[in-house]
Amino acid sequence: TSAIAPPRAMSALVSTFQSESTPNDDRGAVRIVINGPEGASLQYMDGYARQLEDIVGSEMREHGDIQRYNIRVPGGGGGGGVGEVNRAQSFVVLNDWGDRERTADEIATSLRRKVSELPGVRSSVVTPTAFNWGGADPFKAVLGGPDYETLSAWSKKIMDAMAEQPGFLNVDTDYKERKPQIKVSVDRAREAELGVSLTSIGRTLE
Repeated sequence: TSAIAPPRAMSALVSTFQSESTPNDDRGAVRIVINGPEGASLQYMDGYARQLEDIVGSEMREHGDIQRYNIRVPGGGGGGGVGEVNRAQSFVVLNDWGDRERTADEIATSLRRKVSELPGVRSSVVTPTAFNWGGADPFKAVLGGPDYETLSAWSKKIMDAMAEQPGFLNVDTDYKERKPQIKVSVDRAREAELGVSLTSIGRTLE
């Protein structure tokens, strides 16, 4: 773990892991996620999901090393098992090792090249590992700043710079505009004293 000299009024923490700590084994699967802009409708994402279906289906017919796949809209990332509307995802199951010539990484690379050409969405194509079924994240940067505007500006600058480097793949950010969150701590003793349930407090805050 190493610290990066922070820009003014901002700090950055970068965590990296040696490749030996997360072996890149072939689990016979590929996971694809596409994210549309914040506020994108279900209809908007359904159109991209259909394009994703064409891409995976074409890869399956051309090489014959994909056993089956599914595509889901909304595609995960939400709480309580409910996906975000501006996200679609596909889980691709590959043939057994002995029934295909390409590795999972090679198939993912081919799919990534095609999916990255979809305009209007950000894409991520990963191969699940033994320690992370969603795919490995070998590099993460955590940004902190005085306000959302500063975070948004620096997040975009860093993503743009990384996108220009061929060594970075699946560049994304978890900063989502127009989705503010408020964390509330409940005084349990006071709650019991007043005879108010946690459920009623949650409903009132809604």
